[in-house]
Amino acid sequence: MYRLYEISDRRYEHREEVSLFGQNGYLRKLIEQHIKTNRIKIRYPLKLKIDVSNTLYQIYGGQFTLVIDLKPNSQVLAIYQVLDLWVYCYGNMSASQHPPLATVFMMALRGLFVDVPKSLLTNVNYPSSFHPPEHVEEPIFTYLYTPDGYIDSSGQIQGGWPPPPLSRTNSALIWPDAAEYFCQEMQKYLQRYKG
Repeated sequence: MYRLYEISDRRYEHREEVSLFGQNGYLRKLIEQHIKTNRIKIRYPLKLKIDVSNTLYQIYGGQFTLVIDLKPNSQVLAIYQVLDLWVYCYGNMSASQHPPLATVFMMALRGLFVDVPKSLLTNVNYPSSFHPPEHVEEPIFTYLYTPDGYIDSSGQIQGGWPPPPLSRTNSALIWPDAAEYFCQEMQKYLQRYKG
């Protein structure tokens, strides 16, 4: 479950439940805004790094963030803020080509509440509003993909941008070229956290 929050004085105020996937999903919105603002020249494979808060500021004009609830129907609170998004787009690939994935993503997350029993929480009115604790866990990385979504050579978003189909494992298969890009970006990112 994904939600859009506005942040004011460290307080997260819920604005709306959102989707990352689909024609109106936030993956698409963030990529479109990033390409438009930065006048990205499209070459394949297309590699983008998107600062999520900065891009949401460009869209809404305030301090906004995306939050993922990884266990919405659980007795524990597991909510993560999306910090950055990396995009690796192969272009318009047919299912017979390898890799058959059109676009894969890596996200850097901040663990706001990581498997905290809901019964122990006070002053947390999630999902409507909350203050994150002083100690948060970051960075945490995750991968996603869409089987039908890509950026064409003119910078236009094409395809339906659906989530991966339900399966026993919803993990993204990452081919060596995308893995190399993500590993390089992850190493650069982790340098910020080394003391």
